[in-house]
Amino acid sequence: MLMALSLLVILLNVADNYTTFMFIHATQGQYIVVEGNPVMRFLIGSLGLKGALVFEMATLTFVATYIATTDHLARKVRFWTLVVLALLPLWAVFNNIQVAVSLDLPIF
Repeated sequence: MLMALSLLVILLNVADNYTTFMFIHATQGQYIVVEGNPVMRFLIGSLGLKGALVFEMATLTFVATYIATTDHLARKVRFWTLVVLALLPLWAVFNNIQVAVSLDLPIF
């Protein structure tokens, strides 16, 4: 169960990174799409868009896999941590899609 949840976290993060990558440079009229997360905005400014997304993806993959497989944390703690880690990119994907729809940008 924890490994499946960890995989879900990783897949949702891929979807978040994909939509972020697709929309971060998109323009529509006078609007410019920018990253809303200040931590990612800092990483993008420091590493560039691709570098920041690769760094974030690698870090989250390691964390999700570690949480799913470690015995150093209680099972409930690992479960709820993975749930939170899944909900965050899910929210980001919905937000990115909302931005795309409101600016009439192609989603895929």
